Parts: sequence; structure tokens; C-alpha cells
Amino acid sequence: LNLSMPWNNLRFDPFQLLIYFHACDGDLKRTAHRLHTYYKCKKEMPEFFKNRNPESPEIIQCFDSQYYVTFPPSPDNCNLIYTAISNHEPKSYVFDEACKTFIMLSEAYLYRNGPRADTIFLFDLKSLQLGHIFQPAISSIRKGMHFLENATPMNIKAVHIFNTVPFIRYIFGKLKIKFKLWL
Repeated sequence: LNLSMPWNNLRFDPFQLLIYFHACDGDLKRTAHRLHTYYKCKKEMPEFFKNRNPESPEIIQCFDSQYYVTFPPSPDNCNLIYTAISNHEPKSYVFDEACKTFIMLSEAYLYRNGPRADTIFLFDLKSLQLGHIFQPAISSIRKGMHFLENATPMNIKAVHIFNTVPFIRYIFGKLKIKFKLWL
């Protein structure tokens, strides 16, 4: 790893290094870049990385208003992680806290079960309403997508977004939010 990177004084958990190395298919350059991006995101996205206490009222609110489910590995040994909004009321949904909770649970699943060949994320938008769309800041949506695509310690095979409401593609298109992996 390039020791001239700004995070070189951090103490890494050897398991974290192994997980990133595995997610980057054993490519040291990609591993260093993804770790650099991860720590840069942690620094620049405090809304997703500060106060990650699972017993905090904000995280408990996420557990109460969303589903987070991990399934046994797929036949081709992929992690399967599902999330959906369970509370139809938009005021019970806080996007930044939902991202924080999703990142926490995804990482906990990975650390508990170890790295797999790939990860498939399943996002069910059946309960999504217009109020959910306009609640988060556009910058938060972009930051969340940037983290998922460039800094997560998982090799993302696919992201499936299903039960979308008709206006979702139109709104994301108008907001110029581009997804490399989905929609």
C-alpha cells in the first residue's frame, strides 16, 4: 500500500485490510485507492459516519421505519442485502440516518460473515412516496451513491431497485443523479 496516502498513520485492523484486498480481487493498487476513498468519505461525510451507535434514537428510528434483511449467500456465493421502507410516512424517514444505518449494517454483516465473491444489494421502493424523494438533500444522495460505488469494502455485483414508482427515474434524471450500477 502507498504509505504516502494521508491516512497512513491510521492503525488498520488486519481483517479490514483483508476484506478490502478481497473486494479488489487482490489488486494492491485498487485496494489502496478504495481504502483512501473510504477514509476520505469518513472525513468528508460526517452525516454517514459520526455517532454510529446502534442504540441511538436516530438509528433506532431507522430500525423502526425500514427493513434491513440479510439473506444466506446466493448459489454463486454472493452476499444478499435487502432494504425497504416499512413506514409509509415520509416524516419518519431521514435519508442521512438511513444511509448511516445501511452502511453500519452492511459492514457488520461483512465483518461477521467474511468476504464473499460479490455483493448484491436489493432496494425495494414499494412504499416510497413523493415526500421521501424531496426530503434528502441532493448532495446526500450523491454522497451515498459515491460511497456505495467507490468506497464500500464489498465487490458489488449488482444493485437491484424494484417496485419503483413511475416518477423516480424522471426525478433522478432531472436532478442529474447518475448511477453506474443501477436503474
